[in-house]
Amino acid sequence: MSAESLREAEHRGAAYLAAAGREEAAQTARLLLCHILEMDFTDYILARERELPAEAARRYAAMLEQRAQGVPLQYLTKAQNFCGLELYVDERVLIPRYDTECLVEAVLRDKREGRLLDLCTGSGCIPLALLKLGGFRRMRSRSRRSTVRERGCRFRSGARISFRRFRSASMSSRRIRPTSRARKSKH
Repeated sequence: MSAESLREAEHRGAAYLAAAGREEAAQTARLLLCHILEMDFTDYILARERELPAEAARRYAAMLEQRAQGVPLQYLTKAQNFCGLELYVDERVLIPRYDTECLVEAVLRDKREGRLLDLCTGSGCIPLALLKLGGFRRMRSRSRRSTVRERGCRFRSGARISFRRFRSASMSSRRIRPTSRARKSKH
């Protein structure tokens, strides 16, 4: 096979993904090339006539195959934009969605002083976004330790994050009681 330009590789990849029934095939092919070549979109557009290096072509073919089989683009690139932050994403967690950003925006509008507790929500994207965008300085997380740590390191928030191991037996054996403020409001 003769060497192909980035433009030719993009068109070939888009046709392959479209034939596999993947939506946004052209955009996905372009994003995969940008990821593999570690280029932003502007640099990619300026370099589209360059030859695709052999190792990059092998990685591109492998990623195209995975994407054609239904692996989400975010799992392939290990990144997802959430509230303006590029967060690490892998198969251990669900991909943060746009509608979850609305929850972060609501909390930021109704900001109150205090600490954040992320209790078994999965990726930890909500408290990390609140730490970065809301000026909170502390967070306690009971999400998957490794993914939250990786996400936190990705944007170096400078916030203090403490990790605690979740023990389901201790949580299930305790009765949840209303706080003193909630008891007073009932009277």
